[in-house]
Amino acid sequence: MALSMFARDRLSHGLADNAAGKEVADVIDAGSGTLTATTKRVLVNAIANRKAATLFATAVNAGTSINGFTRRHLTNIIGHAAAAEIAAALEA
Repeated sequence: MALSMFARDRLSHGLADNAAGKEVADVIDAGSGTLTATTKRVLVNAIANRKAATLFATAVNAGTSINGFTRRHLTNIIGHAAAAEIAAALEA
């Protein structure tokens, strides 16, 4: 499931880094892939919880679903609608 422009935009704004937001969205769209170390650092800084950021990066890399803990932290930075779309894309 391809992410909407809304979800891509919220990722870029929530992470405060356009390149990292695009990379995360592109890997989600591809179904699996590898996030760079730089993007993982941006995730940790934006989410402000190393465990949640690591779980999110692992889920994105593997194309697997995120748990409620991770989704709550993601929702804090990008909003409920975008987090719900990303969670649905990772579950597909």
